Order: sequence, then structure tokens, then C-alpha cells
Amino acid sequence: MPELSTTICLPGEEAWELWKQGPAGMSIAQSVRLDEGGSPAAFKSADCFGYPVISSYAVPVWAASGDPEIIDGVVQMQLEKNNLFPNNAVGQLVDTRIIERMESQTLVTATVLDDKSELPLTQTAPASFEISPALFYLPDNSIVLWKELGRLIFCLTRGEHPLYFHALSDSELSPAAVSEIESLLMPLYLQDMVPELESIVLWTDAVVPGAEQALADSLHLPVHRQPKPAPTLPRTPSAFEPVSVAMGKIRAAKLRRIRNYAVVAVAAYAAVILGFVGWYWWQDRQVDTLRKSVAALRGSVGFVEPALRQWTATEPLREKDLYPIESLRATLEPLSVRQFLGVKATSVRLEGQTLEIKGEGQPQNMPIQYCNFLKTTLKNYDWTGPTWGPQRNNLFTFTFTGKRKGTVNDT
Repeated sequence: MPELSTTICLPGEEAWELWKQGPAGMSIAQSVRLDEGGSPAAFKSADCFGYPVISSYAVPVWAASGDPEIIDGVVQMQLEKNNLFPNNAVGQLVDTRIIERMESQTLVTATVLDDKSELPLTQTAPASFEISPALFYLPDNSIVLWKELGRLIFCLTRGEHPLYFHALSDSELSPAAVSEIESLLMPLYLQDMVPELESIVLWTDAVVPGAEQALADSLHLPVHRQPKPAPTLPRTPSAFEPVSVAMGKIRAAKLRRIRNYAVVAVAAYAAVILGFVGWYWWQDRQVDTLRKSVAALRGSVGFVEPALRQWTATEPLREKDLYPIESLRATLEPLSVRQFLGVKATSVRLEGQTLEIKGEGQPQNMPIQYCNFLKTTLKNYDWTGPTWGPQRNNLFTFTFTGKRKGTVNDT
């Protein structure tokens, strides 16, 4: 498969590195150490940018479906549950990869870029973005350890895919790091995510004496030391787009629009000035003519507008769909058939032209879906809300208010 990029910027053990494709393969073209103020901004450009593990989160999830839309919904709910789902209006900070697909469930890993630690990029924005574990050929069904920007990195693979990765607290493999690895593996074992492991692979020499054997004894796996391989582009590019890159595209698009508007405005300016006086004179004559027509007709048709207002006011008495009992039925029926699980109405008040619904539910997206359903179903109301109240017993309380459209206050 031909390389789609010639340069890759990614974090090394103690420095930022720029790798370049050459006749003999990928090799380091530039390196700037952290203690010398190194950052990606030290490089002029890179085709691909590798985010360090310390700036991301890996969340493996079992989804009880093979439907991509259901999988995305499960992943989003899991991220929101762990307060990891980014709230950025622009950019793409989440990338979901399928690790293994079974008959009735799918194992996926969602990688989330930490929006609170936005990294400086190369002077020219890269064309693509990846998380650093995705830029290496990883050994199958193994635990891989390497060092990245002064931190020891733990990566668990299932098949050839990185299932979970985490930046450990220590900068080298030590007894404390071994304990931390055991703690990270425990919940993955409980969720049946860890495959039958084959080995532990060290891509670093940052090892405290005795810790290597302690790790092997703890996990009952052989430990192999190997040189860290050169990076390579993944077969499937990620969907990442950092906020700064997305904002840059928006600014560039705005500048293009402004430039186009300016050209059109200058071209039209002379014609507007020349035609404005004649247009104003013609409009003034039209208004004067209409004013005279209105004055002449008001005496004979002045009763029409009050009659129309009175007819509109009687609409709730003539139209079945506007009966108050129909509004209440459409409001409560979805809850009675448990269309929105976890949501119940605690108060429904229909007073005059106003319909107020109070309720509670868990999780929070279900009350939102219920409110959106009412906006779609009861279109004869202008809805406001939901307005969130205090939580009670881990339930989200809300108020949703509808004002009947076309309300007539005078007759």
C-alpha cells in the first residue's frame, strides 16, 4: 500500500520528533527535546500529526448490536456517563474504531482528544491527525509499553488493534507501574475485553531493576524487549479534527465570503446610487396611492378584520385536534406506553392557552427526546424549554411550556 504522507510529527521519549519518508523507509528528520522548549510548533510542517497518549482518553465499549447508528449512540452515552464527551461546537474530537464484531455484539474503542490540553501544531496545519498508538504496527494480543514525552505508556491490543491505552504515572517501569498496570487491567477483565494475551513487549529501556520480572510474574506472561519501530500511517484514517484547525477553516471561509461580498458591493454600489433617487420617488407615489385606496375602502370593509379575529378565537371549539383533552392525550400517551423509558410527568397544567408539563427522568437525554417529541407532535403550540430544575434522587427534573399558536388577546 503506498504511503499517503511523507512526514509524521509525533512524540518521542523525551522530545518531539519529525519523521520523514526516505528511500530506506521512515527516519527521524528533526528532533526537539522538551527541556529545550520543544513542541510541534518547532517544525515547519507535517502531513500527519500524532497526538500523545497523555492528551487523550481510550474508552472500550461493548455494544449489543452491529448497527452503526446504535453503536454510535451507545458510545456517546458511555462517554457522557463518564463525563468525557466533548462539548465543542466545532471540530471532531472523538474517533470510534471497531475492534471486533460478533453475531450479537460489537467491541469498539472510542478515542477522545482532551479539549482542555490543546497542543500547539506545526506552523502549517497538518492534513490528518492520529493518536500515537495508531501510528505503529502493534504486536497481536499483547501488552506494549513504551515511553512518550517522559511518561511510560501502557497499551493493550486485541488482535492487531489498540483496545486500550493509558499514560502511567511513572516515567519508567517500576513496582508502582506494575501495580498501576494491574489496576488498569482489572476492569477490562471484568468486562471480558482482554483477549488471551501472548506476551508483554517493551519498546523502552526505562526499567527499574527487578520490575521487568515482577511484571512477568504478576501477569504470567513472557516479556520481550524490542526496539521501537518507525511510525507508519494507519490503513483507515481517523476522523479527528482539532478545534484550532476547525476554527481556522471557519475563519478562512468567512474571509472568502467577506472578500466576495466586498467585490459584489463595489460592483453594485454605483448602480444603487444611480437608481436610488428614482426608486424612492416611485415608491413614494405608490404609498400615496395605496393610502388613498385604504381610506376609500375602510368604510365598506372595516368589519372584516374583527370578524376574522373572532373566527380564529373559536378554532379550539371547532377543530377536534385542538380540544384540550386531545392535547392532554397526546402529551401523556407516550409516557403511559413507556415510549420514553425513565421519564414520567409529575404535573400537567392546562390553563387558558398555556400547557405546562413538569416531570423527571434519567438519563438526561430521555427527557430531551420527550420534549423534542412534543415539539413535533403538538405543532399547534409554541414550546419553550426544557427548563432544568434541581436533581432529586439522581433524577433530572424539567419544565416544558407550550403556548397555543394564534392566541387572540383582543376581539
